[in-house]
Amino acid sequence: MKKFITGLVIGIGVTSATAAYASDTIQAFLFPADIVINGHVKNVDGKEYALLNYNGHAYVPVRYVAENMGAYVEYSEGSAFKRIGILHLEPTKPVLTDKNRPNIHVGNIDILQNRNQSVISGVIASDITGDNQAKILEFNLNFYNKDKALLGTARYEERTPETIQNGQIKQFTTALYGDVRSYDYMSLEVTKFTPEN
Repeated sequence: MKKFITGLVIGIGVTSATAAYASDTIQAFLFPADIVINGHVKNVDGKEYALLNYNGHAYVPVRYVAENMGAYVEYSEGSAFKRIGILHLEPTKPVLTDKNRPNIHVGNIDILQNRNQSVISGVIASDITGDNQAKILEFNLNFYNKDKALLGTARYEERTPETIQNGQIKQFTTALYGDVRSYDYMSLEVTKFTPEN
C-alpha cells in the first residue's frame, strides 16, 4: 500500500510539473499561404519566415509583413519588458521632403503645447542609396500661416555613430518656443547631412 501511495504522489507531482511546464507552450500548425499586400502577392519561403495557424487564427511574421509594407521594425528588451516597435509613414498625414535632400523624409507630425513651447514629434525616414548611414543629421521644420508668414522653426539634430540607416524609420522629438498648432503648411529644410564613409 505504501508503494502505491508513494507511486501515486510521484505520479501526481510529475503530471503537475508537466502541466505547469506545458502551459508556456502552444501547438501551432504551418499554414502555407501567400500574403497579398496592396494587390501584390508576397510569397513566404518557409525557411526564414512561416505562417502559422493556432486555434483557427493565422499568425504572420510581423517583420516580414511590416517591411513589405514599407515600415521599419525594431526590437528592444529590458529587464521587465520585451517590445516590438513598428514605425511607418502614415498615408493620411503629409510627408515632407527637402528638394535638396530627396532621400530624407519627415512625417507623422504631431504638435502638443507644453506651457510656452510647441513639442513636435514625428518620424524620420531614409532611402539613402547603398549601405550608407548618416552620422550627422540636422534639419529645420518651418511652420507658416496662410499668408506665408513664418510662425516658427523647430530645429532637430542628431550626432551618433548610427543616426539613420538606409530604409530605416525612427522617431524624433524637438521643440520650439511659441505656439505653431494653427499652422497652415510646413516645410522641411535639411541643414546638415553627413554620410558615413
